[in-house]
This record gives sequence, structure tokens and C-alpha cells, in this order.
Amino acid sequence: MADRVVKKQNEKVTELSFCPPVPWIQNNDWPVCCDDYMTYIGEWEREDFIKNSTNGDGLSLLKELLIDELKNNVESYEALWADLGYETAAFVFKCSKCGNKVVLCQDY
Repeated sequence: MADRVVKKQNEKVTELSFCPPVPWIQNNDWPVCCDDYMTYIGEWEREDFIKNSTNGDGLSLLKELLIDELKNNVESYEALWADLGYETAAFVFKCSKCGNKVVLCQDY
């Protein structure tokens, strides 16, 4: 059983090598969904969140997509929003199975 797990992990890591590189600022915290690594979509700025929202409210989309582990650490979403593209990078990932998107923010 352990050999199968290691083999599966190695297959997934190899698969990730074909994804676009993530310009990590801090940790390499690749998100997982549906028992698989998510696909890196790219780095989004405020305009990308506005464009991809259904009602033009990019800040609400950022709040919705922010990875759960970071939601409790945000002191001010308005400050986070204002800092996108400056000291904060927003990396967007999508699950290839369910289509769920998440945002992982990192600071310089």
C-alpha cells in the first residue's frame, strides 16, 4: 500500500512539472482539491478579479475565493485589495475535477 501511495505522489509531482511555474514569494503551498493538486491559473490583480466576478465586485470575489487557511489571518480585506499588485500577489488555482477556484495570497 505504501508503495502505491509513493508511486501516486511521484506521478502527481511529475504532472505538476508541466504546469506553469508559480512565482512563489514565501512558501510553496500548492493547494489540493478532490484529492489532487490544483492547476495554477496565474497571478491575478484587481482588474482580473473584477473581470471574473459576475457583478463587477472584484473584492467580493477575492473574499469568496481566498483559501480557507488565510481567511482568518486577514485583518482588512480593503487593505489586502489595495495592496494587490504591489506588496501582495494573488495566485489563482483551479481544480481539474470539480472546477473550484481558490486564491492564495503571499506578501513580499
